[in-house]
Amino acid sequence: MGMTTPTTAADRVTHFTSKFEFETDPSDVQADEHDGAAFVLVDTRGDVTWSQARAVGAIHMPTREIETRAAAEIPAGTPVVVYCWNPSRNGETKGALEFAKLGYEYEFESRFPSGEVEVL
Repeated sequence: MGMTTPTTAADRVTHFTSKFEFETDPSDVQADEHDGAAFVLVDTRGDVTWSQARAVGAIHMPTREIETRAAAEIPAGTPVVVYCWNPSRNGETKGALEFAKLGYEYEFESRFPSGEVEVL
């Protein structure tokens, strides 16, 4: 398969359990928004897909711009949730990595957020 697979059941459990530290899903994001949690929802997609539809309340910050824009637009210490729309790519992981390099607390989701979506 070309992938590295943990060798024991305990390794696999550890791997998938640790993912919960950094990953979230649309329903958790929606629940956090409803509960008033403080975080910034960041759409890491390119301009074309951003112009087609986006999650209500998200800011647009393509991955390639995070390093130069984040500090000016998102206060240090503010948790971020990054998302990308295309399930065949790993844009949310790349975006989360850029925020991690800058010291932000982050989570990422691999699907477009549920809840209110602006379709343009």
